[in-house]
Amino acid sequence: MRSPALLGLVLAALASPAAALTFRAVEPFREKGAFDLVIVPEPWNGGLIIYAHGYTADQRTIVAYPADITPSNIASKLTGGDQVLQVPLNFGYAAATTTYRSVGWALADAVKDIENIRRHFIRRYGKPMHTYIWGHSEGGMVTEAVAELFPHTYDGALPFCAPGAGARRNFDGGFDLRAIYEYVCGGCPTHTFSATSARLARRAASTTWTARPVRPAARPRPHRHPRMGSRVNVPTFCSAARIT
Repeated sequence: MRSPALLGLVLAALASPAAALTFRAVEPFREKGAFDLVIVPEPWNGGLIIYAHGYTADQRTIVAYPADITPSNIASKLTGGDQVLQVPLNFGYAAATTTYRSVGWALADAVKDIENIRRHFIRRYGKPMHTYIWGHSEGGMVTEAVAELFPHTYDGALPFCAPGAGARRNFDGGFDLRAIYEYVCGGCPTHTFSATSARLARRAASTTWTARPVRPAARPRPHRHPRMGSRVNVPTFCSAARIT
């Protein structure tokens, strides 16, 4: 949610602003524990783009959105990744986002909260001509999951840097790298332990390590997509049924 890296996209979009952009509606609301935000521009082109934010473990991010957002102050009223809402608004699309009802690995909750905000939009503003979803990092995986679970609801989905090949292996790789780093560099004078790193180091030091057989890596199996004319190899651990 707090991702300055995405601000470049915002700046690129602002290079060609829509003429005399105003906001027809700015609606912050809360549903099922999540704080949500809908902004409808004037003029509105009839489309809706929903943004799914990335991973955060900070409970303080679950707070209400400001109600006094205007085209002139939106850059200061929204922070981090939420500033990407300026992109669709600048091109005449309505924009919506949610804090999710929980932090951490909130994939299941995020999918529910995204669907809640989509349905809320239809009740209040009518069915959009086109509906799109995009998100980065964990939000990219949320985007993929939403597209799989609601294949006939969205006209397009754009996941950014999502761990789509398997989040478990993604986290395992990060943990392996961190464990090696702590082992090799933990005593370096310039090394500073975070609270989490210190806990991991203490746990590793007090653990009795035993060798165990290593399971062979999953072999890819041929898979034919109904819209693809060629065969591709998809690892079995990428099954959509695992993304729940």
